[in-house]
Amino acid sequence: MIHDFTKLNFLCEVTRIVRRAHTDIQVPEFNYYRTKRSLDPFKSYRDSGDVTSPYSYLTPIGITIIFIYVLKNIIRDVVAYIGPAKDVISDYNCSKIDLSCIPEGKTAVFEWQKLPVFVRHRTQEEIARESNVDLQLLRDPEKDSDRVTKPEWLVVVAMCTRLGEIPISNAGEYRGFYCPCCCDSHYDASGRIRKGRARFNLVVPPYRFQNEHTIVIGRSRAELNTDHLIWVNTKKQYKTDKPRWITDLMDPLRSN
Repeated sequence: MIHDFTKLNFLCEVTRIVRRAHTDIQVPEFNYYRTKRSLDPFKSYRDSGDVTSPYSYLTPIGITIIFIYVLKNIIRDVVAYIGPAKDVISDYNCSKIDLSCIPEGKTAVFEWQKLPVFVRHRTQEEIARESNVDLQLLRDPEKDSDRVTKPEWLVVVAMCTRLGEIPISNAGEYRGFYCPCCCDSHYDASGRIRKGRARFNLVVPPYRFQNEHTIVIGRSRAELNTDHLIWVNTKKQYKTDKPRWITDLMDPLRSN
């Protein structure tokens, strides 16, 4: 009898297990966290006009920029490692010029490191005239002897020191160089500015005489280490208002 009663209670407990409908499940509400444009579930995201979409691209764009920058540095270091040494490159940056083909009183144009260079064979009259110029009359005072290695040969970069135009040789009021483009600048036979809107003399590149009839513009790194240190110390000691590109041209090791 007791056994039958226990069995009856068990059957009653089994019959009480009822499976609820899926409609009774309470779904969480996330509308509080959604923007007003995205509340409608039947509206396409592209049609919602969400203005925050561009910000989702900032992270991949930033990662891409950083990756490109790091990749550039890696490629540069690898190329520098497998490439020739800097002193070898500097030797290739030298330009040899034969002076025997330049008659007295004439100016020839050559190329050095993609820059035009004037080489002028000066006459004795020009040498005497430029040596006797009063420095107080010059806008950028500089002795003629400081601008030449040999008095009869003048070597300057053929770029006007105002905007970088190529002046005309054997022209101007001072029978040196003349820039008619926009500054109307006149240089003497020593490449010093005498009149016009330019403020500085023509730049003298680093050069040396290999023999009596040959000059070499530009020198190797081993030859110019001392000159470069002198240039750096001079630049730090004396403040200059010359444009950056002019001071860079004056650096003997600017191309290395």
